[in-house]
Amino acid sequence: YLNQYLFHCKKHLDNLPNNFRCLDLGSGDGRFVMYILKNYKDALIEACDIDKKSLKLIYKKINSKLKTRVVLENTSITEKLKVVKGYYDLILFTEVAIYLPNWEESFSKSVSLLNKNGIIIFSTRSQYYQALSVIKNKNFKNLNLVMNRREGEIFDRQKTVFTWNTSKEIKDIFFKKKLEILNTTGIGCLSGIENDII
Repeated sequence: YLNQYLFHCKKHLDNLPNNFRCLDLGSGDGRFVMYILKNYKDALIEACDIDKKSLKLIYKKINSKLKTRVVLENTSITEKLKVVKGYYDLILFTEVAIYLPNWEESFSKSVSLLNKNGIIIFSTRSQYYQALSVIKNKNFKNLNLVMNRREGEIFDRQKTVFTWNTSKEIKDIFFKKKLEILNTTGIGCLSGIENDII
């Protein structure tokens, strides 16, 4: 997915200050961490994830010179946001809202940490995406849940509570926070379908 993100976001990254500070909330496999470290020579990154294995894999990829510019923490987004200090030019909130009940609270805290002219790259699975996933998995009993609520256990094989919103609801949240939306687009397996992930 990184190339899809970069196609839409690179011009915004290039406009950040040379020594920009980045907060990656839910760094996953480290695709953004590694890209930023290698391509923005003075950028500093703080990244967190709840998966220790993912963080160990990222750490192994980072040479000693790059390690001076990154801090990796094994903690939840909620806990990280309680202790974070300072302000950031870039905050990555990508593909994590789907796993965060009450994600808007963490998002609001993230917005408060932005420097003037800072940017947030945000992505989530939309209601439309979740509905298609339920149909694809022939889990029709949960279609009503997806259409009428904004969180729940929608896949029988796992007891994870997922969240979702319509694209309009996400845009309204951004406007309510007085954020300028620079770009909206589909990213991922359904990226050719409008309103997949923004």
